[in-house]
Order: sequence, then structure tokens, then C-alpha cells
Amino acid sequence: MKGLRGAIAIAVLACSTHAYASTITIMKFGFGADSAPDLGSVGGILSTVDDGDAATPGDQATGIDFLGHLGGIPSIPVGQGSITIDGISLSNTLQTMGPVVLQPTSGGTFHIWDDTNALLLSGTFGDGLISGSTGPSATGSLITLNLGTFDGGSLLSLVDPNSAAVSLSFTAVNNGAGFTAGATQLNDFTTDATGLISASVPEPATLAATMIAGISLLVVRRRRS
Repeated sequence: MKGLRGAIAIAVLACSTHAYASTITIMKFGFGADSAPDLGSVGGILSTVDDGDAATPGDQATGIDFLGHLGGIPSIPVGQGSITIDGISLSNTLQTMGPVVLQPTSGGTFHIWDDTNALLLSGTFGDGLISGSTGPSATGSLITLNLGTFDGGSLLSLVDPNSAAVSLSFTAVNNGAGFTAGATQLNDFTTDATGLISASVPEPATLAATMIAGISLLVVRRRRS
């Protein structure tokens, strides 16, 4: 079984190589620290679960670490930023190999806000793949195999708008019971998650010009804090 899972991991990595070849990780987020699930799939649509916090615009409170060429931006502590993921569709082409499940996805959007409720970055998911296993390992992942787009937020000028790559790591799927497979797609599930967003760096001339916007963002955040 370990050999099979390793082969699947290699295959998924190979499929995503084109999407990630020219991107670097720019943001890491971990959702909130509450005991409720972070995401849920209902009727074949995967989205964040609303945590009920009316003080934040996103469904889920989160901390955010900035990496790569955004590494100079101060991290946002856990629970002070927020994120919404919405509308990721599970296709009717589920594949199973013993306990291993491979679920293609399409579409979906994301919005990420900072600790002042200002939109940092929004965009779309490219086609992706959920991989994991049925049973009590209760872990899995979603990785975009094709690049999506960035379309809004204060950091938009610091990324290539056509280079959005997103990966999510799943734990405690269905409260530890793991995925269950339907006839053509995964059955409804909930999961805790952490995530990474990657992007291409703009061309050097463009980046040099837009660094002014990045410095302005730092000044505004520090003044507000």
C-alpha cells in the first residue's frame, strides 16, 4: 500500500509540475484554532464553513505568513485574518484504487483578508485534484493542476495575475472517519485544513515599479496596528 500511495503521489506531482514550475510560495495560512471543521463538501461543492465570527469578513479566521518576495510583510497572528473559499466543484469522474481516492475538481474562488479586514488577495482556482484515502487515516489534499487567476486585493500588483496556484492539506476528514466514495464522486465530507498560495513574480521592471505599493501596504498596516 505504501508503494501504491507513493506512486500516486509521484503521478500527482508530475501532473502539477507545469502549473508550479514558475511559481513560488507567497502565503501560508492555517484557518482558525476552533474545534469546528474548516471546510465542507455538500452536494459536490467544497467551500469553507462559516465560523460565525461576525467581526471578520471571511468564513474562517486564519493566521497568515508571507513568504518569497512578500516575506518582508509582517505575519498576521492566528485568528486575526480571515479567508473564504467557495464553489469548488467535484467532478463526476472519481477514481478509486483500493482505499485511495482521486477526485478531480474544477472552479472555485478564494478571498483573503488581513487583520484590519482589508482584502489582501482574491482569485480563482484552476482545475485540481483531491487525493486521500478512505478509513481512519482521515487525511488528504487538494492541489491545483492548472493555474488560476488573481483578480483583486492590495497585493494584486505584486503577483502575476495569471499564476495562482493553491494547495490545501486536509486532516481530521469527517472527524477522523475519512473519505467515503460514492458512485461517481466523493460523498459529502468535512475537514480541517492548512493551505499554501503560490504565484509567479512579475517581470523585474514591473516588480520594481510595484514595490512602492508593497511599501505603502506595510506603512498602512503598521499605522492601523
